[in-house]
Amino acid sequence: MKKEGAEFDLGDLVRHIREQTVVTDDSAGGEPYPEDYRIDERTAREVLRLAFGGISDALVEFGRVEIAGFGVFRLEPREADSGVLPDGSPWSTPDRNKVVFRAADDFVRIIAERTGVPAY
Repeated sequence: MKKEGAEFDLGDLVRHIREQTVVTDDSAGGEPYPEDYRIDERTAREVLRLAFGGISDALVEFGRVEIAGFGVFRLEPREADSGVLPDGSPWSTPDRNKVVFRAADDFVRIIAERTGVPAY
């Protein structure tokens, strides 16, 4: 897996998907066409945009999204809160949602195995 820059980001993920995805023609018995033909970066980026958008939409509508082998996203409601700072000025926060992610056991196991460090 390759990365450009200090962190692995969306562009790196797009390039990784492009490099790992060989397009096949199912009507020809699953043979690649032409040999080693891969999706382009624009298509990979669009697929990711749709996937992330679908996760966001489902989270808003259902409050929970489970992706087998990866993990569970859920919304955790937070009530409005208020108080006073040490300098006497008031503060407040509105009702809000916290997005929580819990990695699947298989995902955590893979990370631990590949890094050689326990994960949770």
